[in-house]
Amino acid sequence: MIVPVLTSTADPNAALDTVYFGCNAADSNLSICSNDNASTATCATLGANFPCHTSGVAYDFAFWASPNGSSIGYWIRRLVNGSEATGSVTTDLPRNTVQLGWDINVNTGSTASAVQVHNHGVCWWANP
Repeated sequence: MIVPVLTSTADPNAALDTVYFGCNAADSNLSICSNDNASTATCATLGANFPCHTSGVAYDFAFWASPNGSSIGYWIRRLVNGSEATGSVTTDLPRNTVQLGWDINVNTGSTASAVQVHNHGVCWWANP
């Protein structure tokens, strides 16, 4: 799979064949987003308990899906206050012929400010 590299001013909803928690530059809150191999991602906001432009915020999250299934489940918890969201994505799904992998993308657009991302935890893959 060829993964398109987002430019410093691109919003993440431009990435193809993806499912993610994220936000575009103009957003205030995290969204759950998915995109097939065309156009931009379909995103649903998680609300004010999940801010995306706030320092010192940490999240636990999980995604799961059955092979060739018609939905991708998700769960996210904000560690600072315990807010949780769970559900499933059923539209604008990545193609089932593409192996998904992890990608972390953080940028500040054209301001060239420093950003930090800290990753901790366990990644569990099952590919029957």
